[in-house]
Amino acid sequence: SPAYDVSTGSYVDTLSVSAQESAPYGLVFNEGGTKLYVIGNSDDVDVWNLRTPYDVSEGSYVGAFDVSEEEAEAKGIAFNDDGSRNVVGGHAQ
Repeated sequence: SPAYDVSTGSYVDTLSVSAQESAPYGLVFNEGGTKLYVIGNSDDVDVWNLRTPYDVSEGSYVGAFDVSEEEAEAKGIAFNDDGSRNVVGGHAQ
């Protein structure tokens, strides 16, 4: 099937982030799919290690890093092309 075609997708598994984020807004995988980053209400970015790339079924929580000084109401996260820097974005007032 073509890349990014969700019409042929099927449910695989879940990873609950509710213990860390009550209202997750964004997520991103690192380039190799071995880490998952989630951002939400808590003004931090939560990190999970994934045993198998892009497979959230066996994700293990690593910890978080605070972004409140950089962006008090962060809503999204992205990485640059080589994964060496991340960008956290908020919303305009």
